[in-house]
Amino acid sequence: MSAISNYQSAIEQLTTAKAEADKMVKIIRQGTEALRDWRKTMVSDSGGFPLEIGLSRSSPVVSGREWPDSKRIAGVLQAYHKAKHEFDNAFQQTPENERSVVKRPNEYY
Repeated sequence: MSAISNYQSAIEQLTTAKAEADKMVKIIRQGTEALRDWRKTMVSDSGGFPLEIGLSRSSPVVSGREWPDSKRIAGVLQAYHKAKHEFDNAFQQTPENERSVVKRPNEYY
């Protein structure tokens, strides 16, 4: 596989890892926002909340099904850092005379 092909593959891996991290961060931010009013907040897919909270359309909701645990958070962040490292390496392995046809790594962060 050519250096450019390796670089393009590394871009795809980084893009996928970044999208997954962005998705997870969005879920956490939405949960954080819901918890600002924690006295009225419920967690979906968990049960046990008072009816006035569970049936209220105005109660903030944290998605229990989507909320990541610590292993998931670590795995997503590790995947991003690994993809970023491999992407940087792929750029470094691209010959100088071929770098003019690719974007520099800092344009992807």
